[in-house]
Amino acid sequence: MKFSIERCLLFCILFFCLLLSRQSFGQIYINSPTVYPSSTTISQNLIVNDTLWVQGDLTLANKVVLTINQGGVVIIQENLITANKITLDIDSYLFILGSLTHTGAEKHAEAVVSDASHVYIFGDVSADFDNTDIACPDVDYEQGTINNCGHGTLDDFLEGESDNPIFEQIVSDKVEPTNNLVSFPEDGQLCPSGNVTLSIQEPEASNIFWYQDGVKVESAGALTKDVYSVGIYHAIYKLGTQWYQTNEISVTNDHTSPSVNCPPPATFDCIENLPQINNIADFESIGGAVSDNCNLTISYEDVTATASGCRVIRTYTIMDESKNMVTCEQEFTIRDDIDPVIACVDLSFSPTNDDCSVTIPVDKPVINADTDNCKFGDIEPVYSFFLFNNPENEITGSGDIPETNFPLGRTTITWTFADECGNSVACTQIIDVTFELSEISYDNGSTSTDVGSGVYPMQTSTHTYAVDSKIPEVGYSYQWKLFERNGENLGDEVDPAYYIINQTEESNGTSVAITFLEDLRVENEYFIAVEKWRDGTLCGKQETLPIRIYPHDFDVELLPAGSDCQAGETGTPSTITWEISFPEIVTEPFLFNYNITLDGTPICTGTVSGISYSNTSLNHDSGCPVGSPAAPPYTLVSKNQNSNTVRLEYVISSVTGSDLQIGLTVKATDAFEVSDSNVSNDSEDVILWGVPNTSDITTD
Repeated sequence: MKFSIERCLLFCILFFCLLLSRQSFGQIYINSPTVYPSSTTISQNLIVNDTLWVQGDLTLANKVVLTINQGGVVIIQENLITANKITLDIDSYLFILGSLTHTGAEKHAEAVVSDASHVYIFGDVSADFDNTDIACPDVDYEQGTINNCGHGTLDDFLEGESDNPIFEQIVSDKVEPTNNLVSFPEDGQLCPSGNVTLSIQEPEASNIFWYQDGVKVESAGALTKDVYSVGIYHAIYKLGTQWYQTNEISVTNDHTSPSVNCPPPATFDCIENLPQINNIADFESIGGAVSDNCNLTISYEDVTATASGCRVIRTYTIMDESKNMVTCEQEFTIRDDIDPVIACVDLSFSPTNDDCSVTIPVDKPVINADTDNCKFGDIEPVYSFFLFNNPENEITGSGDIPETNFPLGRTTITWTFADECGNSVACTQIIDVTFELSEISYDNGSTSTDVGSGVYPMQTSTHTYAVDSKIPEVGYSYQWKLFERNGENLGDEVDPAYYIINQTEESNGTSVAITFLEDLRVENEYFIAVEKWRDGTLCGKQETLPIRIYPHDFDVELLPAGSDCQAGETGTPSTITWEISFPEIVTEPFLFNYNITLDGTPICTGTVSGISYSNTSLNHDSGCPVGSPAAPPYTLVSKNQNSNTVRLEYVISSVTGSDLQIGLTVKATDAFEVSDSNVSNDSEDVILWGVPNTSDITTD
């Protein structure tokens, strides 16, 4: 059998039309709250995933499928009208406040309702839905609220189904607005630990429902409600048969500062007498006033002003629990005008560091509170000082001085203390870092100003030298040496072969006996030096004593006259003269002892005393004949007025053919020198010489 082209085309058209007869064109999705403000006809499949509000009739054209998915809500204010081949696929809420009417062909209506769905129809239901899930008495279908198949009213539903999630959407279209909701506090400000009370000013109101930010938060509520969180609140209630919605009240976090009046000025004797404010009650007890709808805390800060009298400015800070705050000031006059008393104590330390310093903290001085009429609080004394090895850098602070490197010497610290009212006092504290080393004394206490024999020692003499009163300081050691003198400076150290140093008993180096050997050059100037060292450190100190070495004998050789040893004349007198000089600054009167030897044998000793600068008279006690007309040998002493030089003469007869060796040793109470030595007999050939012999000249 063959088909023509015309027949094929006709068949295709019929097939396409058949397809069109089985589906609608396009789909409408409700994915957000949507309102149709009037009656609406839908010609496409309608898929509802959110709320759809139809404020009139909803007409579904031929072949439209209405699908209500979970979470979707459809509210039809009037009637739902269906045409041919309509499918209702309900898996959530469907409210029809009117009737469900089918206008299409019989049996061309289908409804599938899931067990989780709620269908409310308050009018008639077309018989075309009798064999569907909406058919009465199917328990999945709820027609009204009287029974599953009765004709209940909307008011009946609203009365008994208020907890239904769609309730508010239905009621909102039927309520009348009112303005009878008030709040306490009136501004609706919420404290963190408090609440705002809302109240409906309609005592006959019933079926009260409270809402926060458009969401119902309480059913079957009371006329008042305490709220504890911010939001926009309103209520719906029923009065008689009419439903009403109140005005909205915005509840916000408290943002209003407290209201405060400060206490009046007051006068006190001392700052410590000022009232302590720990809470609002304390504040109010001294005359302050404060109000706020939230709990309050109080703090304050005192600032003392002393420019014109003593005043304390107290600043109160009052803060509510929402951190809203306010401040005010109260002034106190203080009558304190008594200066404090401070006591500084001088301190002395020995050096402990290599640089002769000591590192120590210093405690602040004691402030005598007993002598003051007021206490001092936590005020600290202030210090300032300069270290003399860094005089450009002033060191300041308050309270105890932390560890500081105080150099050798004296540091003066100035302490200043001012009480809270500016009454001040100051004192100075001395910090001595001492390294004491006395000047060198000699021969039991004589010093350089005494010009004794210890500073003019003679060859082979021994003298004692000492420092620190011969009392050794614990932690120190001493070292003695002899140096050549180079002006005012130390020259080379003298070879120890020319002198002997022996430590005296129990002196620990503070006292030594020095013997100057006869090989030590005479007429030379030297320094005796002692070094004192702090044990375990490089800290040392030195003292020096200048001395001058003199010969210990003053011998002459008397040769006979003539060209040979036989010449000369026995008995010819020869006079040997020594001039013995004492420095001008010695202590008067002074004396000396002498001993004259002939060829090494003592022949004459004597003492000359009562020597004074201004006098000429002398006391001369001699073991030899004194003066003429005695026959030689004899001695003579003389002195000019206003002179420190004593002339000692020894007269002896020459012996033919004999060389006479004449020696003199002197022992004096003070330093001296033999300034001249000669022979007065010109007929003799006299040679003066200074060959050392074994006799010692010692001085006291």
